[in-house]
Amino acid sequence: MISVLGLSIVVAADARHGYQLLGDRISFAVNATWVKLNGQTDRVVAFQVPNPAEQGTPESTNVAVMANSHPTDSLEDRIQSLTSSTGTLITRLPTRPSKRDVLLLYRGQQGQTPYIIADRLARRGKIEVSIRAAWPILESSTDEWQSELLAQINQLMSDVSIDGTTIGAVGHLVVHTHDDGGYIVRTVEAVE
Repeated sequence: MISVLGLSIVVAADARHGYQLLGDRISFAVNATWVKLNGQTDRVVAFQVPNPAEQGTPESTNVAVMANSHPTDSLEDRIQSLTSSTGTLITRLPTRPSKRDVLLLYRGQQGQTPYIIADRLARRGKIEVSIRAAWPILESSTDEWQSELLAQINQLMSDVSIDGTTIGAVGHLVVHTHDDGGYIVRTVEAVE
């Protein structure tokens, strides 16, 4: 709730803020609770996504949207570069090579903390957009928070527009919960 001139205004939980890169060639919106980090350029904007479980820790959930107006390498070369430097690749969608779209899901590490990292790349003509989301696996993160985060990331990854046309989804991120001999195990997966 925000108070303006003595009036109370409720900000909707699904309120969104719009952004543009490469002039107005790439456009997207993110949840209004995401905090834009300093240093936005015409090619990159990054956000910190609030997670109460991260308070008092060096960990943070981050999402970056990056634009490239004339990529010189093929999409497969770009994927190879990402997979060799990011972490352990869990899933690639689509599983067959594509010249336009890919969703990659990894397990990474920062210090002693495991992270989940998702990369969504899309190329349309001579424009590439890359979306990277990374969040720590913390025991104190709630199921509700993680489900909401994945819904917001899925929406961003499918709603980005290049030259007025949305890139669409090549898959989406989901949480699977199962009982592993008395222990509840939650995993994040990319599914078609």
